[in-house]
Amino acid sequence: MTPETMIPTNVYAEMTPNPRTMKFVADRLLIEGNAVAEFASAAEA
Repeated sequence: MTPETMIPTNVYAEMTPNPRTMKFVADRLLIEGNAVAEFASAAEA
């Protein structure tokens, strides 16, 4: 078993043209490949 390395990550919100929607951006890749994670609600996440 190998120990995992913890890498600090910054996540920040950006405005979108829709005032009711925010876009969250990370300073590094969080999901490998072309995968996408999208959640419509907090309960779904």
